[in-house]
Amino acid sequence: MPESEFPQDPMPSKLDVWIGLIEVYPEEGCELLTPQAGAVANVLGLATDLSTFNKSVTELCRSYHLELWSLEDAEPIQHRLQVSEVDSEIERLIAQVRKNRRPVFSTLHTFPIDDGKKPH
Repeated sequence: MPESEFPQDPMPSKLDVWIGLIEVYPEEGCELLTPQAGAVANVLGLATDLSTFNKSVTELCRSYHLELWSLEDAEPIQHRLQVSEVDSEIERLIAQVRKNRRPVFSTLHTFPIDDGKKPH
């Protein structure tokens, strides 16, 4: 049986840059989105595992008055780079996270919310 191209432990114990895709909705006080729009974006941050990444992403969203609806495809950036290329915006954000040690999200891609109601 061939060896996997990923390390055996998918949750490294060292601090590393992680990436994922978020879906967010505005909360009261949000200045990034109108009440009639949700958004998706890539999010990057330093983490040791999925749990610590999720915690830092949640805190980042709260700081912008965004409700984190979902976090998908979260993985260490090194895993992502083994199977796909990333664009220049993601490369810039990787460098920013490594330098500033703070989570960031990419450009918010907005979509309308019917009658301003979030899905539940």
